Amino acid sequence: MSKDIGLDISPYKDKEAIAFTAYLKENIDNYPNRLRAEIIACDGKIIGAWLGRGAHYGFAAALNKRHFAEIVNKTWDEWLVCEGLVDYNNGFDAETKSLSPKEVIKKYFEAMDTRDYKTAYALLSKAEQTFYLFRNLDSHKLYQSSWDADVLGIPNIIQAKLKECRLRDNYRYDPNNRPPKDLLNRNVSKKVHYIIVADMKYKQIVTCANGINSWTMTLVKENPDAPWRIDAENTG
Repeated sequence: MSKDIGLDISPYKDKEAIAFTAYLKENIDNYPNRLRAEIIACDGKIIGAWLGRGAHYGFAAALNKRHFAEIVNKTWDEWLVCEGLVDYNNGFDAETKSLSPKEVIKKYFEAMDTRDYKTAYALLSKAEQTFYLFRNLDSHKLYQSSWDADVLGIPNIIQAKLKECRLRDNYRYDPNNRPPKDLLNRNVSKKVHYIIVADMKYKQIVTCANGINSWTMTLVKENPDAPWRIDAENTG
């Protein structure tokens, strides 16, 4: 987004910078969060700037109001591969490519139950991981710098015993209808839904109580060559 207006943060990678946020009166869409300019300065000059929304919604557009999809002119999955951010033929994605949706769910619950949060997060879709950058974000920050900041998410789980996992038909879920996924120009290859029954225990009670809980889990393939990944967990 900075590059789209002629700025580039890359040369300043190892330097200390200052971030400024300025809330704006104008808007460019229907999100409830106020639009804000997020400005990065280093060595007395502005090196980066874009439009953001803070908690939950994250990035919005470049200062010229162009969205991510317009700037990169690629679908989300194409951009991930093109930028070298994912490699479906090497690493964890390659190792888990043969897993069925049910096997991904089982591995996810095993990871949460043993508090292997790194593996649990790795089993989320790339767009869902992007959402976690802004989940419950402090208004003074631009993004979450660590998974540890997600205190009400996966790290809040101290027990996760999967009891039942069955396919759910005719479930309405739009993989793009959740911020910031709706700005990513996603072209999901496949999606499936499962009803999950699990015995859960939490450090802090938020939306679910300790004990047996049930919800719907959606898994997607973000690219025809991608492994199955968890894209959403909905109680409805």
